[in-house]
Amino acid sequence: MLNNAEALLKMGEKHKIQFIGSGHAHTPRVWHHHNITAAVAPAVSFQWLFGTGTVKISKGFGFNVIELASQISIASCIY
Repeated sequence: MLNNAEALLKMGEKHKIQFIGSGHAHTPRVWHHHNITAAVAPAVSFQWLFGTGTVKISKGFGFNVIELASQISIASCIY
């Protein structure tokens, strides 16, 4: 969890940042805030499974493929 997310987003807006990337979250996620796209890559060891009431994992590894062109494209790959 990011403790200063609001400050980071304000700084990103001020400096016209278009993309913020991070990794090792055990779950791929993408968020959009105004003109900023933020993405977290899956971990290379295992993943948390979505939609479970208890902690369940997949032993697959993962990564993101990110294309920074006129349109940002993000593909999460989990094996």
